[in-house]
Amino acid sequence: MRTERIAPRSRARFRLIAPHSEGMVGVAVPMDHVGGVLVTAGPPPRLYRLLHGRARGDTPGDMKSTQPQVVAYLRVSTTEQAKSGLGIEAQRAAVERLTADIGGRIVREIVEQGSGADDDRPGLTEALELAERLRGVVAVARLDRLSRDLAKVAETLKAGVQIRCADSPNASTLELHLRATIAQEERRLISERTKQALRAKSARGEPLGFARKGARSCRTHDGRSMEAVLREGQLRGAQANAIRGEERRALVLREAAPIIEANPGASLRALAALFKEARILTVRGASTWTPAGVSKLLDTWRRRSA
Repeated sequence: MRTERIAPRSRARFRLIAPHSEGMVGVAVPMDHVGGVLVTAGPPPRLYRLLHGRARGDTPGDMKSTQPQVVAYLRVSTTEQAKSGLGIEAQRAAVERLTADIGGRIVREIVEQGSGADDDRPGLTEALELAERLRGVVAVARLDRLSRDLAKVAETLKAGVQIRCADSPNASTLELHLRATIAQEERRLISERTKQALRAKSARGEPLGFARKGARSCRTHDGRSMEAVLREGQLRGAQANAIRGEERRALVLREAAPIIEANPGASLRALAALFKEARILTVRGASTWTPAGVSKLLDTWRRRSA
């Protein structure tokens, strides 16, 4: 009787990992090593899924999902639209459809009330910075919800932040630039139509602005009274005018200083005549100088020379 020695069997398990739309999918295959040959053994291959877990940070860097991270930006122009929520709901539905179409996930929704002509909006800045940090997408219902200013849109696209619009989801960079141009022209037309309507209303004798009945008792979306808004606007306007006045006065003084220094004992009228002869314009752009205007310019010159 002849006996043969059989090599011991060893069990091994192989896992194959492949990318999937919901994360990573793997196949676990049990194998036996018999006589130098691998053969399948045990139950059929078992499928398992590794969730990407990107938001929780529990997935290795090489297994992160390619699912787009979407920052939804919704904007309305007036306080009444913000209170009613009608414009917001329509934009939200459009952005949600866009996100579903591209297989993305909304990580944050930012709602803001402000004019399309005003690009100094904290919500817009937050949306762009968050999308850049996540390497994600800023989704808007229409491009004019982002901005009606061509320069702002061009700056945003140049910065590398990806913008997707629900009304034109496959728009190229060139098409977005063209749409921004149209939006800027539309902003100008809206402004012109508003001015014409206000002029017509004023011609009929109807009160405008704070002269309207009950206007001063209204409040903004953040709870401020109209009186506070008026005072704040007046203060900002006065500060801006003061800054512009100083800048213009500095330019005029640069031209007038040689004449002042060359004629130390000249009267105000004599200096005014010399300024006119040298074709130096006043701070307001007039060609004729008054003694009072020369006196203010001399005060500024003395302060800066001291």
